[in-house]
Amino acid sequence: METFFPDEANDLCMRMGIALAVWQNVEEQHYHVFLALLDVPDDDISSVVYFCVESFEARRKMVGRMAQGALTTADQKKEWGEIEKQLKDQNENRNKIAHYGIHYDVYARELSDGETEVKVMLPSLQPSLSNRVSVLLGRTSDKPAHNLSAAAIDDLIRDFNKLARRVEKFKNGLPPRNASRSPYRMPPILTPEISPPPPLSSSRTP
Repeated sequence: METFFPDEANDLCMRMGIALAVWQNVEEQHYHVFLALLDVPDDDISSVVYFCVESFEARRKMVGRMAQGALTTADQKKEWGEIEKQLKDQNENRNKIAHYGIHYDVYARELSDGETEVKVMLPSLQPSLSNRVSVLLGRTSDKPAHNLSAAAIDDLIRDFNKLARRVEKFKNGLPPRNASRSPYRMPPILTPEISPPPPLSSSRTP
């Protein structure tokens, strides 16, 4: 079967991989917020407690409940509330990249001479046509949020970068809860910010 726009399909896959790699910075910094709230070092036990929960959404809720009991100032609570919403929304976007498939919208119209014009659009990420649950939830490709172009994935790469740094900044602003305890290990320096790459095909501008 012929693949439409092979360069554009490869371009989309490249951006999917970069976006998922950048998202890992978000999860890494979230783990270090977990350590900061408990005021414990990054050791085998704390790592197992956090990462044995495989779903990031479940970990997000766990750390969110911890923050409700640990944060003491109005500024901390306000900032974390905003971060929590971003973590929830952007994790949903991350899941689209991980679980949606590459599709080509096709449009047909009758011409005045009786011929039919068929137009195949550039590839985009969309929910599986077999996934009836997506339909029940309103996650259908006629909605821009569930029809992700290469440009939309570029935006998510930038958003994931910003979110990772916001979580890191919040964590670094938390004072130790127990001054007599040896400080927990600081999080690793974030990898250099990864920008969306230039297009593989000349048919799309950055």
